[in-house]
Amino acid sequence: MGIVLYINEHLPPLAISNEVFTLFLLAIEMKMPMDEEILSVPISNYVYVILKRRENYFISLLQKKFGCIAVLKSIRNPIKVYKKSLKEGVEVSVWVDDLTRHEADALVNAANEYLHHFGGLAFALLKAGGPEIEKQCKHFIEKNGPLGVGQIAVTSGGRLHCKQVIHAVGPRWSEGQKEDCCLKLETAIINILKYVNAPENNIKSVAIPALSSGTFNFPQELCAHVIVRTIKNFIQLAPLFGYLQEVHLVNIDEASVEVLRRVCDELLGANDIVPLNGAVDSVTIHNLCLQIKKENIETQKTAVIINSVVLRDDPSQGIGEILGNADPAMKEQFLAELHKHPSESPKLIYTKGYNVDCEFVLHVVWPSSSKDNALKAAMSKSLFKTQERQFPSISFPPLGIEELHLPKDDVAEIMVEEVIRFAKDRRNAKLKVYSFAAELMKNSNFSVQTNAECESNGPSVELIGHSCESLEEAALWLKDIIKVEESHRIVIRNSNILNLGSGQPVELSYLQKHFGITIMESLTDEGAALEIEGSPRAVIDATFAVEFMLQTTAKQEPPATDGMTNKYCYQVIPIESYLQKFKDKEKQLEKAGLRVLKIEKICNPLLESAFQRIKRKIEGKNTGMPVCHRLYHHVPAQYCSLVCKTGFQKTYSSQDQKYGAGIYFNKNPRSLVTTTKEKCEMDHLICLFEAEVVTGSYTRGSRSYVAPPSLSASSMKLYDSVVDNIHNPEIFVIFNREQALPLYLLTCSLLWNPEEKTSLETSGRKR
Repeated sequence: MGIVLYINEHLPPLAISNEVFTLFLLAIEMKMPMDEEILSVPISNYVYVILKRRENYFISLLQKKFGCIAVLKSIRNPIKVYKKSLKEGVEVSVWVDDLTRHEADALVNAANEYLHHFGGLAFALLKAGGPEIEKQCKHFIEKNGPLGVGQIAVTSGGRLHCKQVIHAVGPRWSEGQKEDCCLKLETAIINILKYVNAPENNIKSVAIPALSSGTFNFPQELCAHVIVRTIKNFIQLAPLFGYLQEVHLVNIDEASVEVLRRVCDELLGANDIVPLNGAVDSVTIHNLCLQIKKENIETQKTAVIINSVVLRDDPSQGIGEILGNADPAMKEQFLAELHKHPSESPKLIYTKGYNVDCEFVLHVVWPSSSKDNALKAAMSKSLFKTQERQFPSISFPPLGIEELHLPKDDVAEIMVEEVIRFAKDRRNAKLKVYSFAAELMKNSNFSVQTNAECESNGPSVELIGHSCESLEEAALWLKDIIKVEESHRIVIRNSNILNLGSGQPVELSYLQKHFGITIMESLTDEGAALEIEGSPRAVIDATFAVEFMLQTTAKQEPPATDGMTNKYCYQVIPIESYLQKFKDKEKQLEKAGLRVLKIEKICNPLLESAFQRIKRKIEGKNTGMPVCHRLYHHVPAQYCSLVCKTGFQKTYSSQDQKYGAGIYFNKNPRSLVTTTKEKCEMDHLICLFEAEVVTGSYTRGSRSYVAPPSLSASSMKLYDSVVDNIHNPEIFVIFNREQALPLYLLTCSLLWNPEEKTSLETSGRKR
């Protein structure tokens, strides 16, 4: 059976099922040694959301690039949504939490008969708990054989926040055997409860997931009914010994948690948790109190209310929800203040509250075009100005969804992160912040954290591997990804940038258009680099795509020629000075101010084969037009043998890349001499290659190009090269090294400056 993870290896993948992806992870896992190392890298909520969207892609890239497994850890803030005290004070509760981080004496793992951790919860618990759990599972199976459905096995908790892990085998769902499946699930729950209730096991709390509802496909609603009913009956009918005090029903998925909460309400009775009036969540961070509320913002009694404003041609129209229903005096004051403010983005304008139940309204005037950092700037400035004027409280509506066309998840994360950042930066700021975006926060899986939790229990990426060096390299790479949130740019340094193949410049151009980013290629003492700039989400997505391209390029490196047959080896054949071919080229180069010392003919069948293939392709696109030119390329002497062997590379030449990040060729060697003379003494050697170059269709180049531009704005077809002047080109730039075939290597020295020669010849004629 074949598993296809990507339609195009260099572009974002389509969604694949968890079952397929966990099989892929298992294949990786089987190759990893048991002596694993773990390194945890904290990330912000914003970066977590981006990585979560591309989780499969991200994990696969880290495995390919660094040979390690990555586990995305969600925010560490468990939320108890239901609790009920039953017989002898045993409390049954429902939690939104990551089971791998949940704190209880015993955690229940949804296992299979052989305790193989194929994927889903089992895989996550194994990776979080470490190799000790896997070793104990293997030992159990070797000693006792496979488990039956409904049976359990117990191991230590390893690195998990528990004493023990109870591995329970739930039933695989079958519609035709519904009753039998329910009985087997009930048996599994009873066996779990018998174990944790036994006094000798000293278990006070147990966390149980929705067994069999994942990869075993047990219907969620029915699963919840069986689990809750079995727990209720056990607590009511079984003799309790006073040790077991808490049964936690835990799931990270809010939809699943809502099903469990509703079933508990139905079977166990009304929720003992009484919500705060109007507030769905709140937290104090140093001296700042943040509350998420469901009420109407205009009825909130607060010092400052934020109003979102989008200006149109007529400033008096479309000036925000509050202003739309405001006292005319507020509109007059707003319009008067609007013209006093500089062209900052976004603008913040204070007016009195007038008929709104607050002292002041702070109007956020958004930029006319969407800007990625506008929401962050608006939140930061609003909080700062409120503190600066010593106002005690401020209320925010959901911002940026309609005004900046931002996704709801991003808005929720950015708004809360900016409040937390403000609280941490200004620890003495006494301020109450109200956010009237309860539904928005709920939909984005938002949960508020205390300051301590932000530091130690926030989202993170756990890197797992057997080499400390590779984990540290992966962590450094990941930290560059994290910095994109603030810098909006990343620099990729990789020697394989020089080896990008024929299709990849086209794909770089596609990435620029698809993600709305700019990609610049540069050559420095540190080697070749790609610089990507744009919105953080687009930069990170494009970085993943480029990194996959580079991984593919590394695998496609041409094989070494050692031991190959003669027809695949390149040859460099000297041209004797008495031959006419030598004399013709000598005469031609003398006009350019060069003394020819040696001429060598290059024969490389591999390069020629690739060249002819791309030449035929471009000839097919440009029927009836000449597509090739004989051109010259200058490289330092130390690179000559590499060009003869592998072809031209961007890094071999130090020419200013003013027309794009490609390989530069000149029609006339005279211009090469002009630029070279400034860098050479008279006795230094100059190495020129005469090459056949497929230039095809071309247009004027630009420094920003990493690939030829499109033929038109609506076309996906690209030019074949770029030039300095489309009417009379002197410089040609290609972006695919296979478009050039080195024919001759000309070793020369400077004879004279061509301008001096012209001057000398002119003065000679006058005499």
